[in-house]
Amino acid sequence: MALRVNNPAALLAALGVVSGALGTHVQGIGFGAAPDPGIYMVLTGVWFGLVMGFAAWRWGTASVFAAAVAFVATWIGWETAVNLAMQIDGPWLRDAAIARGSKTYLAGFAAGAVGALLTWSGVAASAPVLRCGKAVMRVALTGAVFGLLLRAIDYFDSGVVLLVPWQAAVAAMIGLHLSPQCDRGRRRSRESTGVSSGYTVNSRNCTVRHQPEALERCWSQDLMCMRLGKFIRSPTETQAASPALRAPSTNNSASFSG
Repeated sequence: MALRVNNPAALLAALGVVSGALGTHVQGIGFGAAPDPGIYMVLTGVWFGLVMGFAAWRWGTASVFAAAVAFVATWIGWETAVNLAMQIDGPWLRDAAIARGSKTYLAGFAAGAVGALLTWSGVAASAPVLRCGKAVMRVALTGAVFGLLLRAIDYFDSGVVLLVPWQAAVAAMIGLHLSPQCDRGRRRSRESTGVSSGYTVNSRNCTVRHQPEALERCWSQDLMCMRLGKFIRSPTETQAASPALRAPSTNNSASFSG
């Protein structure tokens, strides 16, 4: 279960599906008359903003400010994308000799890329691992490609065919580039508890070699003490109180030095 929860791509993709579905059916109010610039479907951007705010808090900087920045950037990205799509598909190319369907594809491609970039910027503000060329290009390309689904709305008469796959894909791509940061955090956590690849624990003067059960018991006790911020009992007291930590009399068994 912990592995699934700590997998940014999978978790954010699932949350993107939820936010896309909510954004389709719970859109909120709007201010403006399409295709004029305005603020449309306010809550649609809010749902996805909450997902990206969680991403910034969970895998970036665990602060309300970081989550708020990601939330606002995502909401602005949504409104910008909506207005850009309406302008490209409407006034800007009204007199151009381009087929109606081609205009819609172009609008979805451009709006999808812009919306994804603004969403990325909000999370990247608190997650340095996202600040690289590959991450930017992949997130933008993902948004642009899935933005082509804007044309599908004309056939299905529902925004769900665009919002659910677009938000899930963009969220998953951002999560995919957050994964290395999550892995480094797990390695730092293991190092802080004194666990090495040779089944050795030294943080409480306790040495365990090649005995996984004893390793797990000793590591769990150390981790509990670290979370409390101090050792509950001294190593000598712990060894005396716990028969499992007493040194065996044979030379073929693991030893614990107190």
